[in-house]
Amino acid sequence: MINIDKDNSLLTAGVWMEYEGSQFLVTHMSNVAFQRAVMRRQAPHKSKIDKGTLDPAVMRELMTRAMAETLLLDWKNVVDKDGKAVTYTPEAGYKALKNNEDLRDYLSDFAMNLDNYREEKKEELGKN
Repeated sequence: MINIDKDNSLLTAGVWMEYEGSQFLVTHMSNVAFQRAVMRRQAPHKSKIDKGTLDPAVMRELMTRAMAETLLLDWKNVVDKDGKAVTYTPEAGYKALKNNEDLRDYLSDFAMNLDNYREEKKEELGKN
């Protein structure tokens, strides 16, 4: 049964996911901020996108930047090459996603799955 008063706040507030001993606060891809960031970054390339000639590496760059700005909101237990804790910023997030393709793909898959943003799932993730 559909609840017309369903709370969708987790889609934009994000939920914590774990990956290789680190935690990441991730919003859902339906997040309007993410959609706007993607559109803004794609606008200068519209002609090539429409023609299907945009280099896939450029598209990956655009998406990685948008993800770091709007899908990934925070993290815990992320370190640099010297083992020092790194505070989350969009630029640090971009660097992490760019340099760790597995993380980027995992985060992307997580952000697409609506089940990760159900209240029951939040409670389950919070127990870890």
